Amino acid sequence: MILVCRDFIPGVLTAGFLFVISPVIFHFFLTMDSERKFLLGLSAVRENRLEIAEKEFRNSLLERRIDPLLKSELAESSHNLGCVTKNLQEREVLLTQALAIRQNIGGFEKSITELCLANHFFSVGEFRKCEPLYLSALETAKLASGKTRGYILPYSSALIDFYLKTGNIEKAEKLKREQKEVEAEVISYFNR
Repeated sequence: MILVCRDFIPGVLTAGFLFVISPVIFHFFLTMDSERKFLLGLSAVRENRLEIAEKEFRNSLLERRIDPLLKSELAESSHNLGCVTKNLQEREVLLTQALAIRQNIGGFEKSITELCLANHFFSVGEFRKCEPLYLSALETAKLASGKTRGYILPYSSALIDFYLKTGNIEKAEKLKREQKEVEAEVISYFNR
């Protein structure tokens, strides 16, 4: 026999409160679970277990697609899954999706995604798509770095490599001179 006490039957206020708070609770648990899977993926990448990393990033991506409040996290999962997947078509789609989300955010996250997408296009031989992405990544990094120009060195190095491999020696030399200035600035900062 089940005894029902009046204290255990939810009233109108309790039911209304639970109805209002349930999306918040769902969002919280979804965020925590997808973040756990994302961190497991990062840990697997550090240990060079790319198959496990791909699985964890994919699970994280699926969960983050459910909640519209997780846009920046969705871009994070798309970017990282795009970096570890071996499927080249999927890589392009994922990195493009991450870049589309990060267009409004800007900063280093956007420049890193642009750099990864440019490297992808370079690796598959689509050189005409590379240069605008390399240039945009460098410009975004310059805006994000502010006075600390040392942060632009990886982006300028990637653009220099691209110019050297495609035969634009003059542009590569000009960028190398600018890069030497930035390197000297960084070294002088640490030699104070």
